[in-house]
Amino acid sequence: MSEKSSIETVTVRRSPKYRRFFLFGVALGAIVALISATPLIGMPNSTGGVPVYQLVGFFVLFTGAVGGLIGLGSALILDVMLRRSVRLAEAKRTTTTDSTTTK
Repeated sequence: MSEKSSIETVTVRRSPKYRRFFLFGVALGAIVALISATPLIGMPNSTGGVPVYQLVGFFVLFTGAVGGLIGLGSALILDVMLRRSVRLAEAKRTTTTDSTTTK
């Protein structure tokens, strides 16, 4: 085996995890919907023929989607803010080649 190594200059920057921001926004939106829809659950079915639980479900879906979009928007804003703090670093690249062949 032979090894070759070289030192290169690379840029290092932090970036947010978009999936985590999205899922946190969806969860937060769903929790807000459930808390705000709690008074509807005890009411009689007077929503014009639509079951109350179906109405609460649509409300949770809508606010969860809006929460996810707000989470993604905040991740984009954070990514733009973190883009300014780019640092240069030196990295060592090592390449290993196997000179023996197996049959």
